[in-house]
Amino acid sequence: MCLGVNVEGLEAYDNGRKVNNKIHTYFEFLDGLIYRQKDDCNAIEWAKQAFGGVSGFLAGHIGFIRRLKAMRKLQNEHPNAFQR
Repeated sequence: MCLGVNVEGLEAYDNGRKVNNKIHTYFEFLDGLIYRQKDDCNAIEWAKQAFGGVSGFLAGHIGFIRRLKAMRKLQNEHPNAFQR
């Protein structure tokens, strides 16, 4: 079974900028449990709101920068998540 959900919410990013985050999330269930989950959003629009200026343009257009920023944030907030 698959389920798609639209989510929209205003949140403050780490730098205090307001971001209207519009996400479409997909769930795939297997044996009553979530088997897969995927989010889709407009990365360019999100980065423009979250960072603004040149940083927002680069983060929105270059996926590597977006992934690098997300990985750093995850490592800072959950340092034990990457230990084996």
